[in-house]
Amino acid sequence: MSDYFMALENRNNGKRTAIFFPVIKGTAVRDTVKRGVLHLLARKLEKAGKRPFFVFLILEKKIIFKEEVRGLDHSFVQIPNIPWNNQPSHFFFRRLRNFLFASINHVDTYRIFMREQREKHLFAYMLHKSIDLLSTPWPFSLLFKLFMRFTEWCELFLTKPIDKWYARLYDKYKPSLLLLHSYQDINLIPLERVAKRKGIPFLSSVMSWDNLTSNGEIPIRPDKLMVWSELMKGEAIKYHYFRKEDLSITGPLQFDYHKILDKSGKILPKKEFFRRNHLDPSKKVLTYTTASPLLFPEEPQFVDYLHKLVRKHFPRLQIFVRIYAKDKDRGRERYRFLEGRPGLVLDYSCISSRLMTDLMPFDDEFLAHLSATMKHSDIVMNFISTIDLDAFVFDKPTINVSFEGALKKPFLKSVRRFQDYSHSQYIFRSGGARFVDSEKKLLKALGDYLKDPALDREKRAKALRMICGEIDTKANERIAGFVAEQVLGSPGY
Repeated sequence: MSDYFMALENRNNGKRTAIFFPVIKGTAVRDTVKRGVLHLLARKLEKAGKRPFFVFLILEKKIIFKEEVRGLDHSFVQIPNIPWNNQPSHFFFRRLRNFLFASINHVDTYRIFMREQREKHLFAYMLHKSIDLLSTPWPFSLLFKLFMRFTEWCELFLTKPIDKWYARLYDKYKPSLLLLHSYQDINLIPLERVAKRKGIPFLSSVMSWDNLTSNGEIPIRPDKLMVWSELMKGEAIKYHYFRKEDLSITGPLQFDYHKILDKSGKILPKKEFFRRNHLDPSKKVLTYTTASPLLFPEEPQFVDYLHKLVRKHFPRLQIFVRIYAKDKDRGRERYRFLEGRPGLVLDYSCISSRLMTDLMPFDDEFLAHLSATMKHSDIVMNFISTIDLDAFVFDKPTINVSFEGALKKPFLKSVRRFQDYSHSQYIFRSGGARFVDSEKKLLKALGDYLKDPALDREKRAKALRMICGEIDTKANERIAGFVAEQVLGSPGY
């Protein structure tokens, strides 16, 4: 597979400090590259007498972020795109550790996952409940945690033959560090395993607020983990057994964009935003952000229900529907029947053409449009997502939908179950957003917030601080500083 190497290397003489940085997700470009983390890191290392050389590991043949890495000594290397069904070893060990994670950690999210599996896999559910009970006493809990570590060692040993290509990649570039924007991708697992075997340190950030509670056991544990807040630090210690000294609170990169754009005056003015998006300037705006059809398949029908409800009870309110960014293929098809409705505008602009494998846009226009949408909304509504946090940055009243409208579904098939997920509970208990599970509660929440937008303001601010820590536009500096400390403090560098 040597043809995967791309002849784009920027060659220099002398010893360089090579750093592997996989760019599997568009968010890696959006948050780490475009926010200047690597450029800041390069300057810190250069001041210390190092010559940083970044090896960008990508899946696509076409490189679409060349401009963003200008000024860095770098190379691009294409790595294999691993489908789950072609690598049973990845699948087996991930499923095994996630099952153990669910059984011994008593995480609310996974309790719901296992309830969903009860009818399909009764034996697995009974085994889960048995481990759940056995692992409660301290000695048995410790034994199961050690067993989880043992499964990671087994994976490192048994998968060595299938990681040979990646081992040759390490031998070619001799990296001093594997730096991850997020550990959440199957394509990263072989890179992580080889780093562990070769004793090369690797660091990772946590990409989203639900990763440590909803995505199971971390596939291969990073040596150091960068988290958003004290809350997330506690999750890493409690559920993933990190030592305090292996964690650094850096804050979330993605929400810094709102502050940066707002302070610089780069958010589109309200009058122009309304004009471009065909909104009525005489009416208030309820922004409804849609989700993945896998999570809320009946969402177009709910938007239809919501539109009729608003038209009847709040005729001076218009609905701006932001179509899910990754719903590239079916977004227009699923919502087309709503086009042309009075008082309802469908926003397809977030369905970008500049995409990577994870289908997450990372262009400036996408980010600026999201900031403008949040800033110029009067109320923000979704069924539960990080949009809550985007809205909180701009102090916008937020409503989380916990029912399907006129459709009635059992708990385990309803969006109501998402309210009980661990990360959702942080918002729910804080009171920062209104969770509505009936038409009556929905109408009351809309009426309350239209009458007084300042309602729950302190709760929103408190929830944002609790989940995200500091949003001060300096997360990039903290991450670059922490990574530089690890490189410069590691033996032999």
